Amino acid sequence: MRMSAILSLIIMLFSFAAYAADPEMPELLKGLEKQGVAFRYLGGDQGLNGWVGFKDGQEQYFYVTPDNQAIISGQLLNNKGDQVTLRQIQNLRKKDPGVDTLAQPPSEQPPAATPAATAPPKEPVPAPAAGPDLVQQWTIETEKLRTQIRELIDQEAVAQLDINVIMNRVNAPVTSVGERDRALKDLEVAQNKLTATRDQLLRKRSELQARELQGPPRK
Repeated sequence: MRMSAILSLIIMLFSFAAYAADPEMPELLKGLEKQGVAFRYLGGDQGLNGWVGFKDGQEQYFYVTPDNQAIISGQLLNNKGDQVTLRQIQNLRKKDPGVDTLAQPPSEQPPAATPAATAPPKEPVPAPAAGPDLVQQWTIETEKLRTQIRELIDQEAVAQLDINVIMNRVNAPVTSVGERDRALKDLEVAQNKLTATRDQLLRKRSELQARELQGPPRK
């Protein structure tokens, strides 16, 4: 009885280890990784293993069959129209907040520190210090801007998924003229919403870039 319990425990541990480990990345994605694409595993859903790739601030989603013999590029919906990809991205951000940095264009990446040039020693000159409240305010406003950008990225993904759903209605093989006209009107609204979201996202990213280049008030 004791030996049986030990064997059961070992099998359970191996099962957990297998569940926790990411599946092997397909050769196609490995090739993209060599070209500078950073991949993160989204998890398994609907029988497919999901991966998201980041490069130059752009995101691309891939879904791979369990045997690694087929890859589908795009966002995933279940048969109820639920947005699987968006849920997976939100879960990934909770587990790995660093993915937000990968989603930023290179111009928005934090600048690397450069070694200061050697200069003759000078007498220290006291500089007027900005109040600590100004620095704190700059930090709060910058973080608020980053949060707005993350929310807009989510809204962009939702709008794109809505368009995919509406396109399925437009291209449905059996539909009435009235239903197709309603679908086309919904498609126009969704596309306008996506355009407005992307315009707002571009403005917010430019604002963040300018703020980071300027830096906080000097003490």
